[in-house]
Amino acid sequence: MNASDDPPAHFGELLRRLRSAKGMSQGELARRVNYSKSHLSRVESGDKRPTSALARLCDNALDVDGELLDYLQHHAHLSPAVVPSRFAQLPAATVSFTGRQDVLATLDDLLDRRARSESVIISGPPGVGKTALAVHWAYRVARRFAHGVLYSDLGGFDGEDDASPSAVLKGFLLALGVAPEAIPAGMSERAAAYRDLLANRQVLVVLDNAASVKQVRPLLAGSVGGSLVVMTSRLSLTGLTIREGARTIVLKEMGLDEAVQYVQSAVLDRRVVVSPVLATRLAQLCECLPLALAIVVHRLSRAGDADAAHLVSLLERRSTTLLDVLSISGDDSLSVRGSLWWSYRALSDPLSQALRLISTYAPNGIDVDEAASLLNVTSEVALTVLESLAAVNLIRPSDKRGYSCSPMVATFVADLVSRPDLAS
Repeated sequence: MNASDDPPAHFGELLRRLRSAKGMSQGELARRVNYSKSHLSRVESGDKRPTSALARLCDNALDVDGELLDYLQHHAHLSPAVVPSRFAQLPAATVSFTGRQDVLATLDDLLDRRARSESVIISGPPGVGKTALAVHWAYRVARRFAHGVLYSDLGGFDGEDDASPSAVLKGFLLALGVAPEAIPAGMSERAAAYRDLLANRQVLVVLDNAASVKQVRPLLAGSVGGSLVVMTSRLSLTGLTIREGARTIVLKEMGLDEAVQYVQSAVLDRRVVVSPVLATRLAQLCECLPLALAIVVHRLSRAGDADAAHLVSLLERRSTTLLDVLSISGDDSLSVRGSLWWSYRALSDPLSQALRLISTYAPNGIDVDEAASLLNVTSEVALTVLESLAAVNLIRPSDKRGYSCSPMVATFVADLVSRPDLAS
């Protein structure tokens, strides 16, 4: 086997290469090791798991100084019963996805320029469309990854238990063809086997809804190979940027033109027409937040402009009605209030109190000194508080006043203060 050859993906591939290098046919090798030709064929294709006995017999027949047995003993996870050439675990894409051309272009450029395995974080506030973007782009570029796509919803901020890295690694190893009995028990060993597999493959890995750096770090690819890991999170996951060199894309609300285009194209899919004036007003009232826009589109499923005018009148009240309208009964994943609630619930008591004060007394923005006075803390502590709230995308840096709270978040917090029943 030439040193310039790509590393073998599994035992069967190595056997085929060594046999070919010796000029030996599959039938001849089968005769020498006293196995059927069909058995050897299935081993070479990866459909049959090899045994140590077969490895020893083939080593002797090919006179390769124990190379096959050594490979089998040290790379058992690369000798699956079935090695899939493609695998796809992506959930269904958003049917009416539109816009985001600048972010899609950034992701395309990252894919084109990568010289090794890379990682990218798509972060942003609740309901901004991080998952929809990641899944849409993954479908668009999946064919460029020779060995397919892996996907896992890590469960951050959805009210369920966060997925453990060890469990996710087990699922990924199974998808990569590792037999259940060959999967290591420990998480660090699973992570090493996972990186080893990705080093010889081009795989797109989508890690959705990450809850923490600690949860994601074991799921990253090593630097070797051509895989790409795309993560979505409400958190900035700064530790991955500093230590692993992950790229970060901060996803913001849609631009007004994009939001209007989304509303009009989505309702057209339902054979409903909404005038540009009403579509624009709805986009403004929804603050161009994709989740809010999707809920509005759902409510515009019948009467077009008549429904739109009624929704505008409801949303313009700018009271608790706003969040009541922007929800689908029985599904927190389709509720702006529910989406914001899980981010709020994850805050410590001091941070949740700080958010309540900031949204109530400084809705148009606040700088560090003003925050220190409002919270009755030092400027250093105030800066830490502001940065912590910004890290979970409940406030944002502002050009004019340091940090500001979006009207949607301010309405949500006011809702909690005025209606304690919502907290339950």
